[in-house]
Amino acid sequence: MARRPRVEYPGALYHVICRGNNGEDILSQEKDKIEYIEILKKYKIRYGFNLYAYCIMDNHVHLLVETGVIPLSKIMQGIQQSFTQRYNKRYQRTGHVFQQRYKAKLCDMENYLLQLIKYIHHNPIKARISGLSYNWSSHYNYAKGLGNSLVDVESILNLLSEDRNRAIKLYRSLWNFRRMN
Repeated sequence: MARRPRVEYPGALYHVICRGNNGEDILSQEKDKIEYIEILKKYKIRYGFNLYAYCIMDNHVHLLVETGVIPLSKIMQGIQQSFTQRYNKRYQRTGHVFQQRYKAKLCDMENYLLQLIKYIHHNPIKARISGLSYNWSSHYNYAKGLGNSLVDVESILNLLSEDRNRAIKLYRSLWNFRRMN
C-alpha cells in the first residue's frame, strides 16, 4: 500500500515524532542526546527552519518545526540520516535506527500551538522519568525565557505577551509549572 504524500509548504508547522526501531532506546545515553541536538543545530542553520519545541526521550523524539522554503521531508532526511550514520558508527552496527518514517502532523499555529508545546514538554513527566527539570527538552528555555541557537522561544513568548517578563510568567502559569531554579 502506497503512503499518502505529506502536505508540505513554506511556513507549515509540524509536530514531528521519530521513534527508535522496534521501540529501542536509541537515545538513552547522554552522548547520543547531545549528538542529536548538535545535528538539529546543524540542519537548522543549513535549511533555515524554526524549532519551537523539542523533547528527546530515550526511545523517541518530539519536534515542533516550522518550515521555511526547504520542505520537511528534506529536513528530516538530513537529520535522521546524519544521526543514523553516526549512531551506527559509534555502536559498530548497521541498518535502521529509526522505526519506519517519522510521523508528522500538520498543526494550526493559532489554535493548537500552546497545547502542543505543553504536550511535548510534559512527555518526561507523563513517562515518569523526570519532573520539570528534564535536561533534554526546550521547557527550560521557555520557563527562563532563554532563547538559543536551537529553540526559537521569542515567537512563542510574543504570542503570550509583548512584555517578556509577563510572557514568561504566563508560560509558567498556563500549565501550573512550579518555579524553576
